[in-house]
Amino acid sequence: MLKGFKVISVYGNTSESTVTVTNKYFKFNADTAAELGYPKYIQMLIDADNTKFAIQATDEQGANSIEFKVSEPSESGKKSVINVAFKAAHATIVQLMQWGDGASRKMNGIFVPEEKAIIYDLTKANMVYNKKAD
Repeated sequence: MLKGFKVISVYGNTSESTVTVTNKYFKFNADTAAELGYPKYIQMLIDADNTKFAIQATDEQGANSIEFKVSEPSESGKKSVINVAFKAAHATIVQLMQWGDGASRKMNGIFVPEEKAIIYDLTKANMVYNKKAD
């Protein structure tokens, strides 16, 4: 009866993390830092075959570690965002997805706790229309 069926692979949990790929940098929401355990550094990884990219918590000695500065919430309690300017990763993603129009794109993550990582599916990115330019 189940001939032809395949087991569905699950590689993570739903996540509150979002990333916006702007025309210059990556903008992560505050939930991203919380899910990763507030790391001071991350690595960015790409899976070009499946059009996904990931961030993973690391330390300063990690390969291609990038500072992940989390600022304190504002006095009003508004959570901060984390801006990451990593030109090589940004250029790789923009070229892979052919996003040469300069528009910002936002996507949700999948949290993989055992890897201390969050995966983003680039094919599920939605355009973001801002009142002010990034």
